[in-house]
Amino acid sequence: MGVGGCGVDRAKLRPETSVADTVPSASVSLVGDSISWLSRIELEAALAAHGFGRIEFDALPGRHIAEGDESGLDVLDRVLAAGVTADVWIIELGTNDLGNYDANGYAELIDLVVERIPAPTPMVWVDTYASFRADAATEFNAILREKMIARGAAAVADWHAKCVEIGPTTLIPDGLHPTAEGFPIFAEVTVAPINVVA
Repeated sequence: MGVGGCGVDRAKLRPETSVADTVPSASVSLVGDSISWLSRIELEAALAAHGFGRIEFDALPGRHIAEGDESGLDVLDRVLAAGVTADVWIIELGTNDLGNYDANGYAELIDLVVERIPAPTPMVWVDTYASFRADAATEFNAILREKMIARGAAAVADWHAKCVEIGPTTLIPDGLHPTAEGFPIFAEVTVAPINVVA
């Protein structure tokens, strides 16, 4: 059985270390949840092809932005305290928070992440899609876009639009996690905005 009942088991396929971590070139740090965790092979390959020689990858199924063990904020605080730097930050968080907050709560969560990413380091945040929480995803994504514009040197990777465009071939029946065919599509969507901000 896959992660969180999503029906996709990639535990044996996930590399324990980055695809590209020995070349002293551009660096990227990604913090995400199960969607990135499932798509890790494709994400790291896409990032390496984009020219990133050091890829710091921390994705965990069920991860929230602020709540629970190993939240997104926990990871950011830990890696930044350890002196980790990156030329680009990628954030793929928020899906597990949909429906748990009002608009002000979403805004606060996003601010807590943004204030931790050293400005003006470029950042990309992947927006959310969940067929069973469509209104919450729309609300979160709208606030996210406003926050990215206000921050500057930031862009939104529009996973939501891609899911709406080609839904059944991208997602398994839970309406949230990518299919095997969706992994490279998710990676492509995530990497695409880097050229805009970096």
